[in-house]
Amino acid sequence: MKIQDIAKSSGVLRIKKVINNEVVSSYEFTNLITTYGKTHIANALSSVALYNPMSQMAIGEGSGQTASDTTLDNETDRQPLTRAQGVGGNANTVIYTAVMPEGVATGNITEAGIFNAAILGDMMCYTSFTAIVKEVNASLLMEWTITIT
Repeated sequence: MKIQDIAKSSGVLRIKKVINNEVVSSYEFTNLITTYGKTHIANALSSVALYNPMSQMAIGEGSGQTASDTTLDNETDRQPLTRAQGVGGNANTVIYTAVMPEGVATGNITEAGIFNAAILGDMMCYTSFTAIVKEVNASLLMEWTITIT
């Protein structure tokens, strides 16, 4: 009998739109782990010190990026993220969170990504989705869970 264990990575982005301290809508989207994202994960496993950890989450008004892309189609805001590993006893997960505050990146938000730099950098995850209207008085609470199975 042949034993086979294939590691796969996947992600889910959850977004909560908040107006006046109240969650007015929630969304959930699967994502694409980019080519760079797979390299980033492999580098982390091999202790390669030449990579920058993921530190930013961005949103935009574009779509159609592929695994080989390293930027959003049309980025409108980028914010620092926090990370937590092994949440809820799941040691094979990392949860990234960020807040897109009121007054910035208003309009139709249709894409998001995780990056390793405050400006440019490399994109680890990407997702595009049906427009979320971000009003001037709305903030977006972003939670992106990456799972290695």
